[in-house]
Amino acid sequence: MISHKNKRFRKILSVSLKFMLAFIFLTVIYAILNIAVLMFLTSDRPMYEYVPIQQSQEPTSLNWEAIHDLGGYGYVLSGEGTVLWRSQDNSSLKALSLSDFLNQNLTRGSERTDFIYKTPEGNWLILNYPSETFSNEPSYAIESGPVHQQRLLLAAVIGLILIYLLGIFFLFHRLSTRLETNIQEIYEAEEEKKRFFFTGLAHDIKTPLAAIMACSRAITDGLVKDEQIDRYLDTICRQSDFLKDRLDDMMTYASLEEQLSENMQEGDLLEATRRFVGENFTWFAEHEADIEILFDDDESCLTPFDPALFARLLQNILVNSVQHNKPGVSIYIDWDAKEKCLILGDDGPGIPESLRETVFEPMVTADPSRTGERFRGMGLANVKRIVQLHGWKIEYDGEFKIKFG
Repeated sequence: MISHKNKRFRKILSVSLKFMLAFIFLTVIYAILNIAVLMFLTSDRPMYEYVPIQQSQEPTSLNWEAIHDLGGYGYVLSGEGTVLWRSQDNSSLKALSLSDFLNQNLTRGSERTDFIYKTPEGNWLILNYPSETFSNEPSYAIESGPVHQQRLLLAAVIGLILIYLLGIFFLFHRLSTRLETNIQEIYEAEEEKKRFFFTGLAHDIKTPLAAIMACSRAITDGLVKDEQIDRYLDTICRQSDFLKDRLDDMMTYASLEEQLSENMQEGDLLEATRRFVGENFTWFAEHEADIEILFDDDESCLTPFDPALFARLLQNILVNSVQHNKPGVSIYIDWDAKEKCLILGDDGPGIPESLRETVFEPMVTADPSRTGERFRGMGLANVKRIVQLHGWKIEYDGEFKIKFG
């Protein structure tokens, strides 16, 4: 059984989990797009790998494989025009004077284009390309240069970051809106529960208090005959006891956590159950109720618990069975060793289906319009609180089942 409160908190948890998944998904997409942009913008070799920018070049530092792929080649000339080195065998290369080479290179309309560099040794490095691939005429496209490529990459990364931040903003906005709605629902539900609690409490106090005041005033005003005074005093005592029980229940509910922290100890829950039944067997007999323990005497369940609070838990559940059933009710207590579950039930009609969802809430009543006390009070609310403080679980499906595992 899941209470309305747990359902609301699970709803908040679900919203938070969806946000986390959306955030992770957005982050993965952002990372993938970044990788794609980097691969796209850096997949082609920049122009300076084919035509270096620096005027001094070491031939062995160039990417000759890439240069050859574009139909280019290179060679080194001495100051006298002797070919000292070539990037690939080329029989057409011969000794050239520098003036002849420069005149040839400056002639427009030739099929090939040369780019000239100095080597660290003082020689000349010539890169030769087909003119349709590279030309030394002033037609160089600035956007193909490394600076533009870096700017384009930077702009793409900044754009992706802005999109990513916008997505995060949208997710946070949606999350905050949903959480605000859910928290408002919880707040309203808590306020309604408080209103219901204090309304029930006011009813529980008002009725016996009115009876006490009426009986006291009647006696004080001399309106009660001598032979009736004992009956009036008995009414005052009974109603006073009822008020005391209600206040005790409320004080218990408010101080359970403090009691638990002071009295926790390792013990046998089943032995504590046997002891409680044995010590209160006479009370059940006086109230015409049969009670039976179904589990074996040698069974045990060792766990840390507060003996006093566990006894109160048993008392509240079992007294509930006696008070809300006809005389002669048969109560049983069983133990499921596999599930580590204590089972408490009776042969009465049980708690109505309409109440089972909220039976552990304070001041629950079967019929809000009636003035009786059936199912009204803090008893089962205290049971739920004791169970929660111990880290156990409890549910009702015709029987009370307390799970210790």
